[in-house]
Amino acid sequence: MNIQRLPAFSLLKANREELDINLNIHEGELPKDLKGFIFFNSVVGSVNSGGLPYPELQPDGSKNPEFGTPLFNSDGMVFRVHFTGNGEVRLKSRLLKTPDYYADEAMLQGSKYYTEKQYKLFPFKNGGIARVSLVFGSRNQVNTAFTPFRLPNEDNVRLLVTFDAGKPYEIDPATLDLLHPIGYNKTWRPAEPSFMKYIFPVIMSSAHPCFDAHTRELFTVNFCPDYTNTISGKHITNSIRGIKRAKADRITNTNSVFKPLKNFLGRSLYSLQAFISRRWGNDPHDYKPNIFLLHWDGEGEIKRFRLVDENGLPIVISQAMHQISISEDYVVLMDTSFKMSLNILVNNPFPKSKALSRFFRKMTTRAMQARTRTFLVKRSDLKQSNTDVKVVAVRKGIPFECVHYNTKYSNPNDEVSFISTHNNALCLAEWTQNFDRKFTNPKEPVDKDQIGMYNGAMDVSGIGKFIIDAQEGIIKHQNIIRETGNEAAIEQGDHKNIGANTWSSGLHTFAGLESPFEPTQALRYVYWQTLGLDDKMQTDFMAYLYANYPHRKVSMEKLRDWVTKGIPGGIICVDTHEMKIVDYYQLPENCHNRSIQYVPKSGSQNNASTREGYLVITLLNPASEKGKFTRELWIFDSEDLTQGPLCKMGAPEWVFAYTLHSTWLPTVESPAQPAFDYDIREDHDWRIRRVRSKSRRAVLTEFMEKNVYQRYEDALAQWLDKRKEVAKGETVQEVELSEHL
Repeated sequence: MNIQRLPAFSLLKANREELDINLNIHEGELPKDLKGFIFFNSVVGSVNSGGLPYPELQPDGSKNPEFGTPLFNSDGMVFRVHFTGNGEVRLKSRLLKTPDYYADEAMLQGSKYYTEKQYKLFPFKNGGIARVSLVFGSRNQVNTAFTPFRLPNEDNVRLLVTFDAGKPYEIDPATLDLLHPIGYNKTWRPAEPSFMKYIFPVIMSSAHPCFDAHTRELFTVNFCPDYTNTISGKHITNSIRGIKRAKADRITNTNSVFKPLKNFLGRSLYSLQAFISRRWGNDPHDYKPNIFLLHWDGEGEIKRFRLVDENGLPIVISQAMHQISISEDYVVLMDTSFKMSLNILVNNPFPKSKALSRFFRKMTTRAMQARTRTFLVKRSDLKQSNTDVKVVAVRKGIPFECVHYNTKYSNPNDEVSFISTHNNALCLAEWTQNFDRKFTNPKEPVDKDQIGMYNGAMDVSGIGKFIIDAQEGIIKHQNIIRETGNEAAIEQGDHKNIGANTWSSGLHTFAGLESPFEPTQALRYVYWQTLGLDDKMQTDFMAYLYANYPHRKVSMEKLRDWVTKGIPGGIICVDTHEMKIVDYYQLPENCHNRSIQYVPKSGSQNNASTREGYLVITLLNPASEKGKFTRELWIFDSEDLTQGPLCKMGAPEWVFAYTLHSTWLPTVESPAQPAFDYDIREDHDWRIRRVRSKSRRAVLTEFMEKNVYQRYEDALAQWLDKRKEVAKGETVQEVELSEHL
């Protein structure tokens, strides 16, 4: 199949249709010893959008209120690629329909709940990175990652889909049906005060819960962030200095305005948060800045532990907890670099004025923290549920921003080792908006095709290795590499000779990552995607935000020149024993990396001491028409990246904008029943009963019964029927295969 016969679309184009198709090989050969199942999570827009991107206009020509939404504010769709071992590659995809999805779908644009005045506060609407209803609460889009796990006394592997702002849900890895969440809402503390009375509360958690394959325990977090850090005074000052009006010109000392304003905003946020904590904080299900470590053994109730410092004061998170990690004796937690600021909760704040929108964003934003606060929890202290557990804080945290890390399971002499990705001056919480201007030419607006995409890096990323004394919280060893590549080649625009680099290091993978069979005993060969430098992804606003970045390696002047010339993305292999790049492949110009997944060769070891396997990546490949891309899956020999892809494949129907985290399983099997015993009415009815108005309670009860409970239970009943159709001793996987072999 010729590559140009694949249809080409804009960068952010994604379809929502559920697929059961074959992928077609159009270049190279499929390795015979590549087998198993790869799962990719992805983003596909809202119930209104019909996919991605969010259009500027609605079908009737009116302005679309969802235009300008970041692409990560989207429903989740799972893609599963099955390498059958007989030359056939199957793709299956399903939308992830949580209970709040059904509520959202019932209120889509044009429905009575969207158009009739009595329901005007009901519909979910996009607000920056979140999709929220003033009545129902927050969407749990489960669009980010996976956690494979096994229950005690079970051999089959189960699978969770996850999200930073919601409970994890189990899916059937064979049929991709969504099953039960892990835990009731009463177990999870919401990140909003109870007077808001949300039916679907805002639950802040981690997109990467941890499963211990030895003990078969599941760990995750539930936290209420400190909202007083959402505004940075520095940017208020700079915004005031930037006002080009007569009144502002007459201000001779901006500090005379800045200091009172900063103090007022700071005191107001602190006072509001303190008032909410005092007024409603005694309610065990209400908001108060805290971190809770959640532990589940797969059988009993979920245990909760509030984390406190050496003085018994609660540990508070000001950014996010995108990932957590475990060793044999410790849980490693970080305040990861996905910031919380007011501006990321709004898209296109002043549609009629780009200048006002830019001013509002500068007033309400802040940069990410340039160091990462890190904590260690001793697992042996996790005994009695609902008690306080003291953590050990790593002194001064770890240098640079960090969003992803993985810990070696063994921790001899209480020394905890982990590898980390440092997204330096790469702010994933910000996205390109319609009022943005280009970094390389601040007078020129950004390309419309980029609106909704996250922004590019404003300095070179890093890859780290740390050894922590878990008793004292001291960094005993650290090694961080930040490779710019061949600077002479960059300055000459000689892309062929730039060589290995760590520009915009993104997702990583290695043999045995998230294995439900064996913990990570070895951390040697690790593969990262690099996204390079692309002038379409760099904005003038990000240059403003990180102009004074404290860890700057490449000057802003040089960076502007390099962005103009461009640096292609690629794949690197790092030997973490030596902390050096030992293998590298540079993608063709204008290719866009998406997901990366290691797959062991059939019959080989599956741990990171070996490179004997394959790398499978998803990417967007430029077509002959400018600004258009085909969607493809490439396969590499993980022992020899430089030779390039062994095989390229795709399908006309498979149109994705961005696939995120992935995982690999050797086989799949439908579980006999969901892992967590769950009743949807019990989970939500108690929240409806907290609504004071009797008439409002009646309306909400009727809505939930008709549009949510019944549809969710019908979907589960259909899944159970599929299970009954399977002959005794035969898995759903085998039934599916028999239809296609």
